[in-house]
Amino acid sequence: MELARLALTIAPELSSLIEDWDRMKPALRKIVDLDALCEAHGIAPSHLIALAGVAGMRFRDDASILIAAINMPSVISASVKRAKSGGVRDTRMLMQLTGFLPLPNGRILNLASLKDQPKDGEIRRSFPSFESTMALLEEVD
Repeated sequence: MELARLALTIAPELSSLIEDWDRMKPALRKIVDLDALCEAHGIAPSHLIALAGVAGMRFRDDASILIAAINMPSVISASVKRAKSGGVRDTRMLMQLTGFLPLPNGRILNLASLKDQPKDGEIRRSFPSFESTMALLEEVD
């Protein structure tokens, strides 16, 4: 309901619903049917969820940050298990991207990617050429 409370600035019609929610004791909040509460106030439950999502995006930054924060404990747990079995590089990258580890200063040059570069004008294609794909399609027809 915290996000629904933030949605009051977007949709003031939620005020009666929020006021009723605030008057409820914690034990009642755990058992109340939120759909029925919404319908009693003439608000579609899906509309409340949509407004809460909009408020979350507007007032709480990006939704992906919220999702990442919710899932971070399980991600960290899985990362530790993987690191124990030898998967260090991907764990380090994940930790750097999430801010648990600092990023290296300066430019980073991936020398491993340079050794596979074509030499002497050689062209390597990861996908078949357009012409060969069209020729195969014409054979099927």
